[in-house]
Amino acid sequence: MNGRTGKTPCGATKLFARWVMPHFQNSLAMPAQSREWCSENRSGIFGPSMNALRKAFVDAGQEVPDHMRMRLHTGKVDL
Repeated sequence: MNGRTGKTPCGATKLFARWVMPHFQNSLAMPAQSREWCSENRSGIFGPSMNALRKAFVDAGQEVPDHMRMRLHTGKVDL
């Protein structure tokens, strides 16, 4: 702590509260389960819009740009 202002340097308390404490409070289970569910059901959730986007390029007589193909990837990405 800084004796003059009473504040921790660099917002260390906020960083600790945001990134460290949730682990010890077991408050990360629900977001992790939600992420896992979304990952497992990705094709059903996002598939129709991805197919529509691909179709829009084809209907316009254009190829899907390479940078868009990366975004259209429907596989699971591990963190």
